[in-house]
Amino acid sequence: MLSIATQYYQLFLCQAICVGIRAGIVFTPSVAAAVACLPDPATRAKAMGLMACGSSIGGIIYPLMFRSLLHRVGFPWAIRSIGFVALALYIISYLALYKNKQKPPAVRRFFDKTALTDAPFMALCISLFSSIAYYIPLLYLPLLTKIKIPSISSDLVFDLIAILNGASAIGRLLAGLAAAVIGPTETIALSLLFGSIILFCWIAVDSVAGTIAWAVFWGMISGVLVALPGAFIPLFCPSLGVIGTRSGIYWIWIGLGMLVGSPIGGAIYQERGPREDSWYLQVFAGVSMMVAAVLTVYPIVHLRRKAGRG
Repeated sequence: MLSIATQYYQLFLCQAICVGIRAGIVFTPSVAAAVACLPDPATRAKAMGLMACGSSIGGIIYPLMFRSLLHRVGFPWAIRSIGFVALALYIISYLALYKNKQKPPAVRRFFDKTALTDAPFMALCISLFSSIAYYIPLLYLPLLTKIKIPSISSDLVFDLIAILNGASAIGRLLAGLAAAVIGPTETIALSLLFGSIILFCWIAVDSVAGTIAWAVFWGMISGVLVALPGAFIPLFCPSLGVIGTRSGIYWIWIGLGMLVGSPIGGAIYQERGPREDSWYLQVFAGVSMMVAAVLTVYPIVHLRRKAGRG
């Protein structure tokens, strides 16, 4: 559909509507299915980190693949080629999930109402909603880099996203290992804290080497935030039967945060001026991430008291 789109509304329907619905339908059940097969928390955390590396690898390959094919075969066939690769990978993942499918003993509820009265779980959801700055570096890093460093090459600006995604894969692997040692919720909280510090440091970056280093550090932190939800959500579930529904609730909160975060960032960027006051956007990103880190304290305290550790 995207390969034959020629109007804005067609692009909107393909990318914003169809791709968004597809992502929600595929992602949450896949994570829930993997979690249900791994009852041990330490093993689950490592597996989630390994699973999350797939999207980082795609974030490296797809942009480079698109740029290469765009000049060779044009936009339509570049998009179709990416679609064929995705189709092949979907078939493999479907066969893997189908082989291990388990029928539930009874029909489960579509929506878990108890989640709304579970204060620690809702606090965790709100904390991740507050991390509305997650996509701001991904969207604005090339733009702000070109403004701050006019001499930087356009190819390197484009490659910054691939560098960020490559570092994200490392962060996702390390996230699983760290979560197995100190706990997934604690790992998320520390990542949010360090993420806010890194976002504040973004203000001072004004060189090519500094930008690349910053992209690596932020990529690693952002990888942790993507990798661990599947590992810590079961800790807030009364039974494995509600993992899927609570995962959906959790990702709704994250989705809403990401939905409003980037437009707010764009409004700040436009209002304050692209050259003199671009740091307002970076401060907004850092503050929102800091708020998210603070809000994770209550769920951590709850889990520690429940486990008798404090």
